[in-house]
Amino acid sequence: MSSLYSRAVHLGGSHTDSGHLDRVMATLMAAGKPVVNLTKNIQISVPVAARSAASSAALSSENFLHETQGNDCRAVPDFARRFVQPFIKIDTSTYGGLNFLPLAGIKSLLPLVPLACAIEAERPITVVSVNPVQGGVAIWKHFQGISQRTVISEHTRRFHVAIRDLEMLGLAPDDLIMINYPHNLSGAVATERMYRELCDFACQNGLKIFNHAGLAAAAWAEDHVTLTDVALQYGRLSWAEAFSATALGFGGWRVGALSGSTDFVAALAKLQAEIHAGPVSFTALGVIEALEQPSVLKGLQSEQQSRTRSLVDLLSAHGLRLATPPGAGAGTLWLVPNTAFGQKMVNAEHFNLWMLNRQGIAGVPHGQYIRYVAPAKLGQYEDQLGSALRAARPSY
Repeated sequence: MSSLYSRAVHLGGSHTDSGHLDRVMATLMAAGKPVVNLTKNIQISVPVAARSAASSAALSSENFLHETQGNDCRAVPDFARRFVQPFIKIDTSTYGGLNFLPLAGIKSLLPLVPLACAIEAERPITVVSVNPVQGGVAIWKHFQGISQRTVISEHTRRFHVAIRDLEMLGLAPDDLIMINYPHNLSGAVATERMYRELCDFACQNGLKIFNHAGLAAAAWAEDHVTLTDVALQYGRLSWAEAFSATALGFGGWRVGALSGSTDFVAALAKLQAEIHAGPVSFTALGVIEALEQPSVLKGLQSEQQSRTRSLVDLLSAHGLRLATPPGAGAGTLWLVPNTAFGQKMVNAEHFNLWMLNRQGIAGVPHGQYIRYVAPAKLGQYEDQLGSALRAARPSY
């Protein structure tokens, strides 16, 4: 077994059926035992500005407010560019060769990305998934002309892409590298240096890059940059980056947008038009109303930063070790202890079930890591969390 494959096995997603965890939690609560659920991704109220604007638009009799939102629609003119702008550092209005596409969220787009690249290449391609996120990955193997490879970065590198791992794969021009930064599981953010190394490698080998930047909206680390901020400086690079409002509490609104090079965005737009549409106009209007108020966006990001740091301080003080420091969202990823409760821990699933059954603490296992999401009201659970970890006595 190769080292790359071995590492892929260790982070390929949750190995515990979420339904099983839900049943265990329900059983414990039915027996009157308190449960601290640290599995939920989004626990944020949608901003009042967004709800007010969307509700007014939804009640309007104007037809254009009930259509699919495109870049040229009356409801939100220039929607996709305006959606992306708050999440990146550069001024998008001053750059040529940068295109935008409205999205109905990111998840429905993911299966289309490698398909669009294969159609444009008119030949079989290889898709390399670096730190794959849920949605799309398992579907690609059923597409003709697409072979899939997975690369898992080390937590000691903040889950950043290692060019040496990509060099081992023997990729050909038009092959696709799909990445996920900020990293959905750990909240680790990408740096300018990482993106420059990746863009240099892609340009030298004629490769395409796609970044799932769903957590960029909730990024609060000072060294966070997006692929868009760096890729614009590479005129020959074919790339795209997808953004979403989900991490800000808009999970069910299905509003997002894509930025990228002209060729890549055009290929995705062509395929998207045949399969599904973008967001509905009145929800797009509500989201833009909130995002274009800097104080609203900053408030949502600061809230997640505060609760995440509080959870990290609490769990670290009781012996757990972070896999890597988070810089976006409210999710944290931890190394599974070698021993807990006086027992050897086999993997994250083993540790999670012991913590849940014995102490009522629920996380999401991912191979050698356990993921805990900072709850909205951490103060209510501090005593139980502290007591649970004192009883667990985690040791590395």
